[in-house]
Amino acid sequence: MAPLTYELNRLNCGYQMKNQNVKVSNLLYMDNLKIFGKNEQEQRKEMKLIQTYSTDIAMEMGLKKCAKVTFKRGERVKSKGIKVGDSDLIKELGENETYKYLGINETWGIDKTQVKDRLRREYRQTRKMLTTYKMHHPKADVDRLYTSRKDGGHGLMQVVEAYKAAVINLSYYLHRKDNDKYVELIKKIDQDLPTGQPTMKIANKISEEIQIEERGNETEENTKNKIKNKILDQIKNKWVEKQMHGQYPRAVQEYLIDKEQTYRWLRKGELKGETESLIIAAQDETINTRYHKKNLLKHNINSKCRLCEEHEETTEHIIAECTILAKHEYIKRHNQVCRNPHYNICKEYGIEVGKK
Repeated sequence: MAPLTYELNRLNCGYQMKNQNVKVSNLLYMDNLKIFGKNEQEQRKEMKLIQTYSTDIAMEMGLKKCAKVTFKRGERVKSKGIKVGDSDLIKELGENETYKYLGINETWGIDKTQVKDRLRREYRQTRKMLTTYKMHHPKADVDRLYTSRKDGGHGLMQVVEAYKAAVINLSYYLHRKDNDKYVELIKKIDQDLPTGQPTMKIANKISEEIQIEERGNETEENTKNKIKNKILDQIKNKWVEKQMHGQYPRAVQEYLIDKEQTYRWLRKGELKGETESLIIAAQDETINTRYHKKNLLKHNINSKCRLCEEHEETTEHIIAECTILAKHEYIKRHNQVCRNPHYNICKEYGIEVGKK
């Protein structure tokens, strides 16, 4: 598609930026193309070129996805659609309609309210699906969802953190990119935006928040990784610092446990999502034990173990400390865990074994 943008630029059509020796005729990303013209004649001229180009490379334009919108002095005005060829027509955008470019609804600008509403709906829907299909226990820690798997989390991407990383990376790109008229134009427009909106200022604020500084000698890839790791560390720390949900990761740190081996089961991904969710919920102390009911849900009950009646009925107590379970269940669990390696060792050295 690069030859097409080259030809469009050669037409000398487009939007002349105020006080700038730059004319913008098109925006192209992959197969998403947006063209600009200062009047109807320029737009028809550009469309004729696009149609010729499409015919030459045997590519059909998706006119049903196209729309036209007209602005004069910053105000949207009504106009007719634009004709393509002898019969096809690109319709004028309706008064309350938006067009989609790179997945974002736009008219005279990005409809931020609509974008935020869509993100909220999708976020709620995602969380609902995770709970419905038992991929996330409803009482398990939310920050752990977005902690990387190597650190004990689910490894999902958080929208807010992805936004922060994108803003900082964009700011770094604009800062480092020189001798490009379009980048310089973007910088100028960015500086003229109202207070609180310029990308550079937002990026600086986020950088201070996550305590990161740019180093001129770093490669772009190193910078991106540094930003990503900083943000992930912040999410992980929020989880670790929680009084109840953070008990498990604090114990891993405190007792010099091999973190890599401890969380290896999460990175291998061999368990069903439902099983993984249950284990994580147990580690987060959200299983409905007597201790949880009394101290978290404030039920008026005895919090002692219902079997041994000696200690608080916590998740740790049930898993490894109950004297009643130790007599049978712990031994049974031990034997089940050891059975498979024992069988494999016997097979390796030719020792006769029964059916597995």
